[in-house]
Amino acid sequence: MYAALHKQLESMVKEASVDDVMKVLMASRKFEMQELWATCSHLVARSGLSADLLAKHLPIDVVAKIEEIRAKSPLAAAATNAPRSPFQLTHHYLPINAASSAADRDNKIRRMRRALDAADIELVKLMVMGEGLDLDDALAVHYAVQHCNRDVVKALLELGAADVNSRAGPTGKTALHLAAEMVSPDMVSVLLDHHADPNARTLDGVTPLDVLRSLTSEFLFKGAGQEIAAAMAAGEARKGDNGRASPSAMYFPNGGFA
Repeated sequence: MYAALHKQLESMVKEASVDDVMKVLMASRKFEMQELWATCSHLVARSGLSADLLAKHLPIDVVAKIEEIRAKSPLAAAATNAPRSPFQLTHHYLPINAASSAADRDNKIRRMRRALDAADIELVKLMVMGEGLDLDDALAVHYAVQHCNRDVVKALLELGAADVNSRAGPTGKTALHLAAEMVSPDMVSVLLDHHADPNARTLDGVTPLDVLRSLTSEFLFKGAGQEIAAAMAAGEARKGDNGRASPSAMYFPNGGFA
């Protein structure tokens, strides 16, 4: 019976995400399930995640064991020595890209959104590196702008795995379009700091500046909307200035609202 249970658990972890495998790894260690521990530790070793990243989620002695497994594997050693992008996919035991089902994709996006809601950028990074999560396909920046705070958006963009000017929806809005619709100086500022284009056009030809100019409410247009529109226009006019300050400092010299 124990052998059958182990076989079932082993089959499940081979299809699980890398963060879930690490959870099972720690559970198997706690309950002294040696065979399951061996399976999970080898799967984590094959994931390609760096020791530094693993150390943020696992005890040091466990990381050392995983590194020992890698050191004994000629294939892992070769992969470690080969130059690669920080976000190159190395998680070989998961179904990814075209092989992933629609349900798998939707599940990844739900988990990514929960991670963003909890400001867990490290988990998002794990999903990108270990599971091949495409942040643009998942509309990660759009979601974070609408549902999270400035710090989460900043940390997400600093992963370097998302295009700040990616499009979403039937009209092709960028995250800056959404920030303009929200009339949010904080969101506009952090997006501009990461090279969002204030003149990006939707399929209807609308730019984030146009969005702000269309706010006819006296309160919005004469207040935050007018200030952000002027700031983005000033930033566009200064594109050729190589000695300028950071975008947010240039666009918002007084810190946002007047």
